[in-house]
Amino acid sequence: MLKKRIIFTLLYDNGHYIQSRNFRRQKIGNAKWINKNYNFSYISNFIDELIILDISKKKNKTKFINDSKLITDNVFVPIALGGGICSFNYARYYFENGADKIIINSTAINNSTIIKKIAYNYGSSSVIISIDVKYKSNDYFVYINNGLKNTNLTLEEYLKKISKLDFAEIYLNSIDRDGTGTGIDKGLIEIINKFNYKYIITGGLGNYKHFIEGFKSTNKVEAIATANLLNFLGDSLKIVKANLLKNNIKLVS
Repeated sequence: MLKKRIIFTLLYDNGHYIQSRNFRRQKIGNAKWINKNYNFSYISNFIDELIILDISKKKNKTKFINDSKLITDNVFVPIALGGGICSFNYARYYFENGADKIIINSTAINNSTIIKKIAYNYGSSSVIISIDVKYKSNDYFVYINNGLKNTNLTLEEYLKKISKLDFAEIYLNSIDRDGTGTGIDKGLIEIINKFNYKYIITGGLGNYKHFIEGFKSTNKVEAIATANLLNFLGDSLKIVKANLLKNNIKLVS
């Protein structure tokens, strides 16, 4: 069995990092404020990867990269960057500025040929497809544009649609559980078990028990990510890691 990973996700919105609940945004602070109040060089001892997503309505990739570096320069784990990647050159800019992996959401639907070019040049292991889902009309539907637009594709339809793309993992986020701390959506687990992909799941993580539940729910979940700045900093991720090990869940680090 492959070793599992703990991931922290930072959500970036026009110069500020935010807390999200059901995709509604609450400003927390800018990069300098984050570094002052949250010690990411310490926190990185208890995570295996850091994801930073630019969810700004108006993207400024240079500012995003510069603000991200204020945090990532002191973090020694793999970095994945996402948000606004609409061309190969956009992805290349991320790779040239510290990204080990890139995360693609809307472009996977709007222009999937870009993903093929990225995978060809940087390897499929560097590409993560992000999928935001919401439960509606007795099914899970895929949303894009920061959760604002319903594609009218069910999750199952979408997972079939992307089968020919070259990527390493799927970052699967429940809009309904986002920021709630109420636990993972077990209905999503039933669906992802039908497809032969590797998954990072997120949305609903509130304590270490939710991590344990997520990893034990299916062997297809290789990583669990939280973006909860209010619940999972300080020693919280240290506690998560210790309890995962106690429950015989093998971790990468």
